Amino acid sequence: MNSNPIPSTRPTTESELESLLRQAYSFAKRGDYTSAIALCDWLIEEPSTRVAGLRKRAAVHEHRDDVHHAIEDLEAVISTVADEAADMYSLGLLYLQVNRLDDAAVILGKGVQICVNEQFEYYLNPCRILRAEALLRLRRADAALVELRQLPPGYSTHIHDRGNRTNEVMTAEAQAMLP
Repeated sequence: MNSNPIPSTRPTTESELESLLRQAYSFAKRGDYTSAIALCDWLIEEPSTRVAGLRKRAAVHEHRDDVHHAIEDLEAVISTVADEAADMYSLGLLYLQVNRLDDAAVILGKGVQICVNEQFEYYLNPCRILRAEALLRLRRADAALVELRQLPPGYSTHIHDRGNRTNEVMTAEAQAMLP
């Protein structure tokens, strides 16, 4: 394990910051969570690298199956930067994992809205299908169908403890819930 993962100087470029973020995750992949967290904490101390440090620390917590601390870090990110669909997606996925279904539906709905407003397609369908999953678990079939109808045929995603979920299977579940 690394005795001191903290560099002697702060990153001054995006490239230097990215290198430190990769290093933190590399520590985590080797099981050196102490060094990974210490490096992230050091980045969080500096306002200019705080959000990046929080995001990476969330990833480190998730890697070690500490979902609750990962959620706390992503909530802190969203309270600072409230317009990143990637953050909404990641947090929604974690909320689903711990059955915070109302929170998942809300945050993933925000992710969908950001994607629509910014015409950013990358996270649009992933946020929609996860939101539909949360809504199905909440037994809000009508709202789930609104999301599912906007997905392409055959669209699917892997959901923790549920496996691969397809648009068609989820749509059938929602329709079966209707009176």
